[in-house]
Amino acid sequence: MSASGQTRKRKSDIGAGNDAPVAAASPKKSERKVDVEDGPRWLSANPSKRVGEIFYLCYMVFWVTAFGAGIVWTGAYHHWNDWGYNTATLALMIPTFIIPIFFPFGADKALPWYSRYAVKANFWIIPFNFVGNWFWTHYFFALLGAAYTFPVKYLWNEVPPMCYFLTQIYFQTYFTLASVVIRRFALHHKNRFVRWILIAVITLVLSWTASFMETFTIESVPYYSFVDRSKMYLVGTWFYALYFIVGFPFYVQLDEKPGENTSLGYFVLQSLAAAQLVFILCDFWRVIVGNILADMKTNTLPWLMKYFTSGSQ
Repeated sequence: MSASGQTRKRKSDIGAGNDAPVAAASPKKSERKVDVEDGPRWLSANPSKRVGEIFYLCYMVFWVTAFGAGIVWTGAYHHWNDWGYNTATLALMIPTFIIPIFFPFGADKALPWYSRYAVKANFWIIPFNFVGNWFWTHYFFALLGAAYTFPVKYLWNEVPPMCYFLTQIYFQTYFTLASVVIRRFALHHKNRFVRWILIAVITLVLSWTASFMETFTIESVPYYSFVDRSKMYLVGTWFYALYFIVGFPFYVQLDEKPGENTSLGYFVLQSLAAAQLVFILCDFWRVIVGNILADMKTNTLPWLMKYFTSGSQ
């Protein structure tokens, strides 16, 4: 056989699928597709995100037990001052940073600290938490009749520092649980229209549930009060739910696909975008709905009220 005939035969063999490496590549692509769209799942198909979710779900058991039984149920906080409140809440928050950075496990061992989902997720919560406490809490004061009376001297824009520390782990728990539920029952539905309807409905239900349960469970704490608690339950919880109606859909889609690894900076920008949207909705509430208490009116931005009041005296 001539050299040209041998060349044609080799090309023919490859075209017929007799070349093993080429034939073996197809199933791998199919497996990757199934990994993304193989139906409902609780935990993410992304290895690093799955590790992060496992960590935060496990840590939830620890901090809820320590905070609920060790601090609230025992009433130990009644005897604290600034040092006690800040130390206790910092002690609950700090492990969520230290463990993912210095003691990674599973798929995170192969990644630099800034690429691990557990780290990036915490950095998503930080700006959302900060804006919420620094600004949005004043909507609670002005529109919902809420008040902080903790026996502390040091405040960050009228809010005790321990609220910032505690909110970090509260929100991390809420957003992780929401991601798990939305993914399981909505995120991977094949029909796009049905998927978005399910995401919207589930987000609405989870947002109100988180808002109501937090309001209800801290009822026994005398240092966080409402002028009319029944109106807070019926109406005010929907205001608080705005945080999560916006935040949950933003959060669940981050690094959701297998192999996806967006930057830490992208997480922070997404958080700031979500916070800005919540900000807009909060002020729409102020202008359209107003105060839930009939005998109270809010004519200016809540965090500027004290300056307007002092200037008029």
